[in-house]
Amino acid sequence: MRTVIVHDERTLAELATRILGRRGNARLTDAQVEAIRRANPNVDLDDLRPGTVLTIPDEVGGRSDTRPDEVLDQGVQALVSALAQVAKRSGEEAHQRAKEDASDRSVVRRTLELRAVQDAAGRDRELGAEVERIRERLDTADRDAEEAGAERERAVATWTEDLERLQDLGR
Repeated sequence: MRTVIVHDERTLAELATRILGRRGNARLTDAQVEAIRRANPNVDLDDLRPGTVLTIPDEVGGRSDTRPDEVLDQGVQALVSALAQVAKRSGEEAHQRAKEDASDRSVVRRTLELRAVQDAAGRDRELGAEVERIRERLDTADRDAEEAGAERERAVATWTEDLERLQDLGR
């Protein structure tokens, strides 16, 4: 038996060339797929994740000459792929939250501009002062969000560069 570490492949079909080698037919037969399923009962072979270690039974055939340095390289590549996905997903989620927060601030601003709110704030000095404090807080929140967005972009760029350097170490 040998092992294969999943990089960015999502299915066994995508892994076929790495399992069988580049020579000949790079498609797994039903019998080969079943053998891999039996050898990996706790792995969803239809939804693979980077870093998953698969046991490939000898009966599947294909490459059996995997060297230890290739296993290490596969592990590094899988780790880098998984970390890149996490960084990308985290950045996307943070960006989406920032958009939602900006939308919420916009709703509050429009509410403050309503004629009824302006009239009431004009008649009541305390309310007028509170409306002004809210506007100032919204402006501060906008500036903070802009700075956070720029920092997030810098962080993602740094993560990407670091992951590329880490990937180069595995080669």
